[in-house]
Amino acid sequence: MGVRYFKELVKDIFYPKDYSCVFCRWPLEKEYLCIMCRDKLIEVNGEKHIKIENETLNVNYIFLYSGYAVELIQKLKYKSDFRVGEIFAEYICNFIKSKCLENIDYITYIPMHRIDERKRKYNQCKVISKYISDYYDIDMIDTLIKTKRTKDQIGLSKNQRFRNLENVFRVKENLDIKNKTILIIDDVCTTGSTLYYCKKELQKLDPKEIIILTVCAR
Repeated sequence: MGVRYFKELVKDIFYPKDYSCVFCRWPLEKEYLCIMCRDKLIEVNGEKHIKIENETLNVNYIFLYSGYAVELIQKLKYKSDFRVGEIFAEYICNFIKSKCLENIDYITYIPMHRIDERKRKYNQCKVISKYISDYYDIDMIDTLIKTKRTKDQIGLSKNQRFRNLENVFRVKENLDIKNKTILIIDDVCTTGSTLYYCKKELQKLDPKEIIILTVCAR
């Protein structure tokens, strides 16, 4: 019996999970999406190429930001439904396996400003990353700090979104990722501005490769 299996067994005994569909509440065994609702969640597994500052940002994503995917994002982001984090992690792990991306050294995520994270009490990107980290037994590390609170990106133009995030992120001190392959996890990619600046910061430390993977893309 593996150590991870034993840990999961202990957790299930002392902290029983609510195994029911997150949408229709149909009782399930060891799952959070029933077949009917899963069929309504359209998996794309696409790649988005965004031109920013004479560079091309390559973003892998699982779903388009529409329909059931939006509802799931909102359940995780605003209703603290961490079952959704496991659902997203499942899809992401399948994507990683299908694209032969298992040779990842570290998993990281898009940070929130400390005040915003304190208010929400968690970072949804970190929640998803932790599940992926546990599944693949790959270290999840904090690599970036969001140094300024920013305006809500909703309603801003592409250029305004880009400038809104300039000089907002910085790498953590004493971070060593030289010659390492880093996977960055985000929930939603719209213009790619956040991911662009985060990647740019991490590139200062000479990683071997930076792979960007988001749950949804607009």
